[in-house]
Amino acid sequence: MRNWFLLKIIFVVILLGGSALTSVYATNKVLPATASSEKGGSKKVKPLFKDFMGINGHFHFKPDLYSQLCRLVRNYHSVRWDVENPGGDITLPICTNLVNWETQVYAPWKEKGFETDICIQFLGLTPPERDYESFWQGQEDWAYRYGKAMASFFGPSGEKKLCTSMEVGNEPGGRFDIPLFKTIFSNIAQGIRDGDRAMKILTPTVQAREGDDYSQDLNSIYKDEDILPLYDVINVHVYASIPESAPGKSPWNRTFPEDSATDYLKVVDETVEWRPNLVTMPVRPRQWTNEQDGHCHSIGKELATYNRRNISSVVFSFLPNAISTGHIFITTMMKTNQAYMLRGD
Repeated sequence: MRNWFLLKIIFVVILLGGSALTSVYATNKVLPATASSEKGGSKKVKPLFKDFMGINGHFHFKPDLYSQLCRLVRNYHSVRWDVENPGGDITLPICTNLVNWETQVYAPWKEKGFETDICIQFLGLTPPERDYESFWQGQEDWAYRYGKAMASFFGPSGEKKLCTSMEVGNEPGGRFDIPLFKTIFSNIAQGIRDGDRAMKILTPTVQAREGDDYSQDLNSIYKDEDILPLYDVINVHVYASIPESAPGKSPWNRTFPEDSATDYLKVVDETVEWRPNLVTMPVRPRQWTNEQDGHCHSIGKELATYNRRNISSVVFSFLPNAISTGHIFITTMMKTNQAYMLRGD
């Protein structure tokens, strides 16, 4: 994952297909009068933009700061916080560093009205970690038990009801041994299924093209008959970027969202088209940002203008599908402790 410790990235949620509103907050009261309309004598409540906005956060996420902006939060939940290595004792919600996921993280977020997506992250257990394969050898049963424990404790059907979806991996990428990742994914996902059938399961970052260091190829394992039943949502990370044109720390260069040289929207188009027999499966781009070499290079009004253009690009690209098959939910970006709101001025 790209510099998450430096930047809280707002994620984009594009939902193609499914019901009008899958959020558990769908029935919440919408306050502004402009959010409702009448047709045929019945009053219809329209969701607000904030109902579909989400922020990528972590332990230090401040729900009070962002409560007026969005109601969805995605947490980078590190396996290495739960156990030192795969095979260790599973003591949820207590971490090895004594953080309590329930009382210090997910419950306070829920109390502030946030719906949580847990991204199970394998930091330190993936490439380029040397001999990362050895951590997972013989841990098939443990991976299943871990997934089941996570879903049973945090899931929407449990007593706590602290999250509604889980991602099995963030950005393992094409460098991760694919047969090994298939074993890990299938066991954790099956454990999640058995732990809470109501939990939505997401793939890690994927794309319908050759994998790279961050995204896996959808054709690698995700069309396999034994894997298809184990996920509900295809997860895509998209960035307005082009290949590196000069030496630097980053392998990509950021560009403007309308640049015809970038595959910014094409990646999502290809992913949607990849679903020949999965026309109702949502595709949700969950990360995009305007960062360069790990640092935000646009602030204040400039950043808001950039992100408004990003939103326009996505809206007009997917508007026909949105009208016929579902909805488009779009977000902007956050810096660590500052909120840059989209404005019209």
